[in-house]
Amino acid sequence: MNFNNWKETTLVDKSVQQLLKLEQNQELICQFFRELITTESTYRVLQKFDQIFIDYKPREISDSVNQALQYIIKYNAEAVFLATIKQCCYILVYPLIKAKKYADLSNLIHLFHEFAPESDSKITFIKSGDLIDNKIRFWVNKFSQTSSYQELKLLTYHTESDSFTHWTHRYLEYLFFIQYFNNDNCQEQRDLAIIIILRIQKEFKFNLAMYLTKSQFGNKNLTNPTILNENILRFIKLIAVRKGNLNYKNLAHLFLQQTKDLSYFKFHLSFVKYLVFSLYDKKSLEIIETKLATKLQELYQGNNEKKFNQAFLLRTCNKSFDLLLTNNGKPSDLFVLLMTQSNPYTLVILLLKIILISPNSQNHLDKKISELVGYYQNYPETECKWFISFLEAFRITFAIYADENVQYNLVKIKETPTDSTLSSNLDCYQFFFKSKKKPK
Repeated sequence: MNFNNWKETTLVDKSVQQLLKLEQNQELICQFFRELITTESTYRVLQKFDQIFIDYKPREISDSVNQALQYIIKYNAEAVFLATIKQCCYILVYPLIKAKKYADLSNLIHLFHEFAPESDSKITFIKSGDLIDNKIRFWVNKFSQTSSYQELKLLTYHTESDSFTHWTHRYLEYLFFIQYFNNDNCQEQRDLAIIIILRIQKEFKFNLAMYLTKSQFGNKNLTNPTILNENILRFIKLIAVRKGNLNYKNLAHLFLQQTKDLSYFKFHLSFVKYLVFSLYDKKSLEIIETKLATKLQELYQGNNEKKFNQAFLLRTCNKSFDLLLTNNGKPSDLFVLLMTQSNPYTLVILLLKIILISPNSQNHLDKKISELVGYYQNYPETECKWFISFLEAFRITFAIYADENVQYNLVKIKETPTDSTLSSNLDCYQFFFKSKKKPK
């Protein structure tokens, strides 16, 4: 090995060692907080967080944590510092959210108040000539201007609905799905996102069931969990009247029974017929039978003669969600086409039909819906009313058909003309629901 090669190898080795050392120091600080939350009060934990990251007080910090922090600063590892403070925030927040200690959560967010862009406070970066303190304050200020800080603030919107500042805050579960599906986020953040998502969904389902039942009897002192106003009962009834032999769950079961012995080629032909069955919107019917069918025919052409199985089912349904919703994080051509040439409820029913035959695709569907919300959150509400209608229809439909805790029943309370259709006599029916489990 010549001298130049030896020198390059040595520099690479030193760089790798330095990176490992930085990661070790980051983990040391995070582990300090993991242990602290199990032994100290929330007040003491927040106080220690303040002494390390906000109002730096080295004499109040253990030597090991202080040395780890100073090592990160010494090597000007801004990215490591930002990742460390973010992870520590979620280590602190996780038990607070789980225990519903929302006041303490607000106290943590308030620690960043003077650094936040909306704050009127003037930040002093040079304090008593302390370069370490100066660097920490400079980096904390940068953190307060990142998307990571905005994601942290979403936690307060989850606990304080009157603090909503953007139309997407009404659909917080999808914003938290964005955090969950981002593999770059720390595990504490992703785990917390799932807890909040399940909590929001349970609360919405329960509130929807209560509203639907009580509003039918003239109770005006109710909070509508949707924004569909007076149209909500009629829309919900139109979904729920599909009971009996032709309800969506029975259709899904029948489809799976009839296709289990088919080849993959024949299966995806039957799949398209299943999707368009009882679809009365001619424009949507044409889009599905031509454009979606053509795309699906291109899938797995080398496997056309193989027997259909669960793996093919999962991949076909996941690919259908890609085609119908998003492509590389942006609205797909079919999504835009269906939304502009049809109504949002048609697409919602198509998504429901797919998930009923492939429940294991739910994770993929959630990811696709969250990608749509992430894309359209950059647009004002006035330009997204059609998309908001889609989200409302989606939430309501899946709350009814995918809810394991609430059973909806539509009961006839008046006689209807024999020659009339069910949907034209919805006032002759009322909702009743039975709660299988009480929401936590």
